[in-house]
Amino acid sequence: MFIEGRFKPTVRSCAATDQRLEQLAKNVANLGDLLQARVQVEMEEQNAETLRSLNTRADAQVKIQRAVEGLSIIAITYYLLNLFKLLYSGLNVLGTQLTSRDALLRMAPPVLLVPLLILLRIRRAKQH
Repeated sequence: MFIEGRFKPTVRSCAATDQRLEQLAKNVANLGDLLQARVQVEMEEQNAETLRSLNTRADAQVKIQRAVEGLSIIAITYYLLNLFKLLYSGLNVLGTQLTSRDALLRMAPPVLLVPLLILLRIRRAKQH
């Protein structure tokens, strides 16, 4: 009894310390979970920003591609019209009544339409 009376406060102190350590361990675990959640949120925000940046770049690339396609149509039309001009000037030398200017004016719409139709078919094929 004497020994039990002497050690009882020590045993209670050890039990209280054990409870505090368990509570501290739970608090540390909760803090770790909170930090993990915060890191995940930060990473998701960075990923979202990266995706927005990539989306902006992709939009810019599409605009540039369309501009290049338009310029390509103009260049192709120009070269085709010059080829037809050479052809018709040669026919005029052979004695036809068709002037190269009149022939070019008649050929300009179809010559412009052919590359445009090809470009539209390519765009439709890309979408599928």
